[in-house]
Amino acid sequence: MTDFPNARQRLAELARRTTAPAAVRRAAPALEDIDSPEFDVASGQIWVGRQEEASALLVVLGVGADSRTAMAAPLTVEPGVEAVETVVLTPDSSPLGLATVVWTGLAQSVPVRVLDQPLGRLPEPIADLLAQTPQQMPKIHSGLGVRPGEPDHDPRSPNAMVKAELEDLFEQWASSLEPIGPGPAEPAERVDSRLPVRLADVMAILGIAQPGAMEIVRRERPLTSVQLKQLAEGTGIPEDGLQPSVPGLPRALLTELEQPRWRRLVEAESASAGVDESAARQRLGQDAYVLAARQKGSSSSVWRLRLRAIAHARLGDEPLGR
Repeated sequence: MTDFPNARQRLAELARRTTAPAAVRRAAPALEDIDSPEFDVASGQIWVGRQEEASALLVVLGVGADSRTAMAAPLTVEPGVEAVETVVLTPDSSPLGLATVVWTGLAQSVPVRVLDQPLGRLPEPIADLLAQTPQQMPKIHSGLGVRPGEPDHDPRSPNAMVKAELEDLFEQWASSLEPIGPGPAEPAERVDSRLPVRLADVMAILGIAQPGAMEIVRRERPLTSVQLKQLAEGTGIPEDGLQPSVPGLPRALLTELEQPRWRRLVEAESASAGVDESAARQRLGQDAYVLAARQKGSSSSVWRLRLRAIAHARLGDEPLGR
């Protein structure tokens, strides 16, 4: 596949030639994004999609029933780059503040974990229009600030090259969805609700105050990889005795970990442990599973609460609320 230019850089470069939209001025993903409703995947949202080194702009046309996938169409913002089966939005109708081309003919069901940063949301009438079938597309009304893309029949034109690159990228993303098993319905009772280490030993080995040590003993606060190693060395208890391994994680937990609000946490775990993002999600899932052993229920809210605690412990000491 031809390397697709970085979407953020392209958008920022175009913004420098015009009035920079608020989406471009936003900083990199922050810890408080965990609590932001902007990270709840929904129809009409514009995102930067990214997997490994490849990135592109996209718009969400619908969310899969399993919450693991989203029907999404690529976006481009280069003036004049359009084709048949595209819809062109005027700057006034696009949250980006730029003429935006939606490649509706290239829409694919992609994993939500490729969603990186939200850039805004389309007006509902335009989002509804884009979700229609190609047969309904000719009914575009100019009053919405959109028009059909102009056809381009030259297979060697820049338009054709952009289309081929986007098609290749979205097919790659669509095929990268990993299967996950059902797993247990909720945290198993066999996971000890308390750490098998005395409170005084936790305080001494980790050098922390009693309140924090008590949270660790009660498994209300996750151990970092460094703390886990320190406790194992200080007590002689193997790491898997301190942090039990769960052979099969609940599907709801793994699905929650794929949501874009946890992307920064997954990437940090991947870098820290020297593993790929799939393995990083498994590691974080193990930690969340053990933390949740003291709670009942298996809803996404339980897993979100546990992952929030892990993110708080590993990504910063400040409260996560805005």
